[in-house]
Amino acid sequence: MADEFEKFEQSKDSDDSLDSAAPVESEQTENSEISKESEESEDEEILDVIIFGASSSVGKSAMESAIEVLDGLTWGIAGLEMKNLKMALSEVEEKTGKNLSDISIYEVNVHDPNSVREMVQNCKVLVNCVGPFMFLGEFVVKQCILAGTHYVDVSHEPIFTALMTIIYDQWAREKGVYVIPSCGFIAVAAEMGVVFAQKMFPGIINSIESFWENNVYYKDKSSKAVLATGAWDSFVYSLRTANDAFIYQMALKPKDYPHLLPRWGTRPLPHKIPRLESNFVPFNGGDRNIVMNSQRLWFKYERKRPIQYKNYIGFKSKLQGYFVPLFLAFISLLAQFTRTTRFLLSYVTFFTFGFITASGPTERNRNSHHYKITFRSIGWHKTEWISEKKPALQMWTQVTGYNPFYGANCVAVLTSAKMILQEENKIPGRGGVLSPGYAFARTTLLDELQKYKNGMKFETVSVRCKERDFLDV
Repeated sequence: MADEFEKFEQSKDSDDSLDSAAPVESEQTENSEISKESEESEDEEILDVIIFGASSSVGKSAMESAIEVLDGLTWGIAGLEMKNLKMALSEVEEKTGKNLSDISIYEVNVHDPNSVREMVQNCKVLVNCVGPFMFLGEFVVKQCILAGTHYVDVSHEPIFTALMTIIYDQWAREKGVYVIPSCGFIAVAAEMGVVFAQKMFPGIINSIESFWENNVYYKDKSSKAVLATGAWDSFVYSLRTANDAFIYQMALKPKDYPHLLPRWGTRPLPHKIPRLESNFVPFNGGDRNIVMNSQRLWFKYERKRPIQYKNYIGFKSKLQGYFVPLFLAFISLLAQFTRTTRFLLSYVTFFTFGFITASGPTERNRNSHHYKITFRSIGWHKTEWISEKKPALQMWTQVTGYNPFYGANCVAVLTSAKMILQEENKIPGRGGVLSPGYAFARTTLLDELQKYKNGMKFETVSVRCKERDFLDV
């Protein structure tokens, strides 16, 4: 991945770097090429879904989940090397005991338009598991729009989502193509957690706080890894481009976006929450950006009052709560410089204390990783007037499950693809670059996520109307 970083550094200051990201090629020429190729292959079966990046650790998990989630649908796999794809497919066959000999396989060069085009023309929805997306995602999105193929992915990179919206939203709407990035675990758990809270809340929500807790019961003591290096690469690039991402997100915000009152602040220091055991600190992950993007879309297109959203992550000790944010600030500083960024990418295990490795977590440890995300929604009862006075109604809801970064991650993105295939009429508009909370709020995604192994469970814990239960912020 350091090679991709080198290419990025060499090209970002060139005169045509921005133009290369925009759809400036002759659309008519490319469309005519697509028409000719489509006529030649019109007798070939168009698959419902293709999983791109199937030989990666996430891709293998996606294949395992596809057997259950995409039952009754047709799906295939694609990746950079045929040899690795066949090996991955054999591994999944052996592990699941399923015969996957009829699964179509596509070898794809992500830098070759014809190669990518051949892949996306052969499916209705592409599930992209190939990152970092700021390097490898934009080209695939463009080819999907040209081919009329819907797109979802497991990205968690704010700058990628913002740029895809700025560059491709209008074009995707004109083509009737849904481009829905960030359909993996972190984003979907947060987004659908908010959607669930809105459905269950007996009134109007002013603010939602989420509190994410993790417990890993290491059954395999040979490794303490919880993620593979691909996630680290994306994280480092997100830190490096955080300022640009913020500027792009502000540019997308409607000029008449309301100043919401009462304002709900962030608690920067480690703190306890009633009912929960951890010490919580702000978690500036991409899920907040995605949730707020959905709120922007709700206001822009349906004039709905936005919700203020704050997210926190929990640690067992207060000392960890102080150390981790300071350490991440140090990593963020290193990510701002080319040489130190290269250093971060080369010594992943060192900088992550062994929690991220090239091979990732073992199967036993993946399944022993349990999570709980608690949402505290605060607002007004439906019989009350909305005012600047502190609202007195609060509701606690939860999202729980296990194997978040692999099993739940893949169930989330595959069920998202399934919603586009089966419930497109419930998705707003006729295409565009959307966030999952806005796109799938009216679909049955909440129910689908709870059906499967490695799915997510949504439940209401309590509803109260007592001001003394609130924490001052």
